[in-house]
Amino acid sequence: MGNLVQLFEYFSIYGIGLHVIIAIFLPNTRMHYGFRQFTAQTSGVLNPNRELLAARQAYNLTASVHNHLRVANALRAMGNMIEAVKEFESCLTRASDSDLQVRLVTAYANFDVNQHQRVLVLLSDSRAKDANYHVEDVTLLAALTLAEMGENDAAREQFEYLMRCFGSVEICVEYAICLLKQKELEQAQIIKAKLEQTASHWDRRAQHMNRYAIQKVKNAFKNIAKS
Repeated sequence: MGNLVQLFEYFSIYGIGLHVIIAIFLPNTRMHYGFRQFTAQTSGVLNPNRELLAARQAYNLTASVHNHLRVANALRAMGNMIEAVKEFESCLTRASDSDLQVRLVTAYANFDVNQHQRVLVLLSDSRAKDANYHVEDVTLLAALTLAEMGENDAAREQFEYLMRCFGSVEICVEYAICLLKQKELEQAQIIKAKLEQTASHWDRRAQHMNRYAIQKVKNAFKNIAKS
């Protein structure tokens, strides 16, 4: 929590709110649906071109790792994923070896450009340094990466662990989609039913917070029905 407060104080200088910081640096918080979802929402929060200009000006003034991360995130928000990955990787070489936060966002950026082996290396390094660091986030990204690589059994093992230990909305959604891709329709339906039962008890705020997740799983089932 101390790091988050420090980041908030830092980015407040530039008028960026706490919700943006959480979306950038804590990728799978419930405030936003995943780090990748942040890109789609950025246009409603920031002007990406203006943010990139401001980020580069800040970095030229003070070439800190945090300012470097700001440049990388601005590039990512503009959809310039390849360049963003280069900047994230550069940040990682400059960051402290114990800075797992930078390692995690770099892993997410590599996932965006399908550098799956690199993602697994970064996650393995993170786990080796601190097995308790953002366990849900790290494990979910590992599961998604393994699924994208076609390592279905390994991905399923990661998802089953996540379901036992966390069972969050995002995990249910991603696991259901993974099962659909593996043609495990019956198992996917079971998870979808569990998710719908949970959703039936949500208040308006919870419905709003999880709207992207729910829409994502609905779309996945619709696509299966059409195929």
